[in-house]
Amino acid sequence: MRSSSGLLLLALLSASASASTSQERARLVVQITVDQLREQQLEEMSERFGPGGFRFLLEDGAHYRSAFYAHAITETAPGHATLFTGANPREHGIIGNEWFDAESGQRVYNCEDEGHHVLGEEGRPGAGTSPAKLLASTIGDELRLATSGAARAFAVSVKDRGAILPAGHLGKAFWWSSGQAGFATSSYYYEELPAWARDWNASGEVDAGRELVWELSRPIEEYRYPDERVGERGYMHLGKTFPHPYAGPEGRGYTKALRYTPLGDELVASFAMQLLEAEELGRRGASDFLAVSFSSTDYVGHAYGPLSLESEDNLLRLDATLARLFARIDELVGLSNTLIVLSADHGAPDCPEYLASLGAQAGWIDSAAMVRNASAALAEEFETDEPLLRAHVTPYLWLDHAKIAELGLDPRRVATLAAEGAERTPGVARAIPRWRLEGADLPPSPMTARVRAAFHAGRGGDVYLVPEPHWLLSPGKPEAVLSSLHGSPWNYDTHVPILLAGPGVTAGSWCRPVAPRDIAPTLALLLGTKPPSAATGEPLLEALGESAH
Repeated sequence: MRSSSGLLLLALLSASASASTSQERARLVVQITVDQLREQQLEEMSERFGPGGFRFLLEDGAHYRSAFYAHAITETAPGHATLFTGANPREHGIIGNEWFDAESGQRVYNCEDEGHHVLGEEGRPGAGTSPAKLLASTIGDELRLATSGAARAFAVSVKDRGAILPAGHLGKAFWWSSGQAGFATSSYYYEELPAWARDWNASGEVDAGRELVWELSRPIEEYRYPDERVGERGYMHLGKTFPHPYAGPEGRGYTKALRYTPLGDELVASFAMQLLEAEELGRRGASDFLAVSFSSTDYVGHAYGPLSLESEDNLLRLDATLARLFARIDELVGLSNTLIVLSADHGAPDCPEYLASLGAQAGWIDSAAMVRNASAALAEEFETDEPLLRAHVTPYLWLDHAKIAELGLDPRRVATLAAEGAERTPGVARAIPRWRLEGADLPPSPMTARVRAAFHAGRGGDVYLVPEPHWLLSPGKPEAVLSSLHGSPWNYDTHVPILLAGPGVTAGSWCRPVAPRDIAPTLALLLGTKPPSAATGEPLLEALGESAH
């Protein structure tokens, strides 16, 4: 935890809580996550945003410019869980988008739940989802508990994990289904999709995009980046250069490809506005909660890189989408009655090939070679052909503990040698055995602190792999289909913006180091609820203004 005066903090929190009870609380909280938004992108494009979107938050809200995730494994699921629980993966348990379960011997997806099927996809294998694997409450959960269920919580995203984790255990979640060509939910939340959601899916808005083409929204002279740079991969029929047709030949691939275009975010915003109106959020006497996660920034960043012409135009279009969403909130609830928070679940590195073309040390780690190097080190030391490695799910290696026990080997020694072998792979900076993460002898550093914050004793593997800066690590050969890949403990993956605006928030810009896990405790203070159950963040006192003094 960051250093502070405990007595002073307690006094400030007490004063703030007392003041907040005398203020009008927000009728609606809207927490926005822009998947893969780097603070750098927001800063460099701020002058080109139109009125009402990002600029509204930047000019009328509180902006924290030095917000860094305190954990490694900077992926979508851990980031969303941290934003809404105020905790690190060590506490909330979402250690990655996937991890290996030693008991079942299977990969585990962060939101999978065979007991709750996706409505409309009952026969599809693996089509079960719920927040069961999230081990902490969210701010939306606490708001509902504090109001005996009068407050309601909803979440919308293209990604299931971008909706399920923010909705928490007591909210309702909706996400895009490529197979259904509309928004879906699971039996954890409803017995059938609400009528207003069915109406939206049948409205024709999705089909209207099939004939559209993604073209630049402004003259090419107004953009910073070229149309194609080294390392860009594109996605399916979208290609690498503008214009990008939303649908392929005979309309094929449309419902999957739209995620890689601004249209994905536009559909999320439209569905969220339908939800706002149909569920009468913010108009029923209790403070309601809506989480909206915009995923196109992430998909476009993976396909073209975060500093590409596509990413640039996508962010300008997202700005316009936010302006429409905020205008609709103003019509239905009033922005003066709405507390808006915006952050990101992680950042991203530039394309390794592009960085290498400039002379930087960057590249893709050969994951298969890394596994072979770790296995060879074990085979050489113990003179056995028995495979002692059981699985590799980034960023962990898992050992075969049954085989290790059968051979009478020391698990610590096996993990240490596996780590040493993995470190022989170009691009691997550190391979840290589990026993060192759990012990006290690991030399402290910002990097190791983030790795420890990401390590969950019940779900983590036996060796944690840390790539060198600008070297990207993933199973398989992601460089065949991806331009960039996040997930490291380095600053380019952890640095994100934090913006707040609305009742109880004082406008301003601050550069002191903070973390996204500070958002949930800040909202708890503004809403008069308990912080989420595992929250370790600290309230953003500057944003509370006079309430904190």
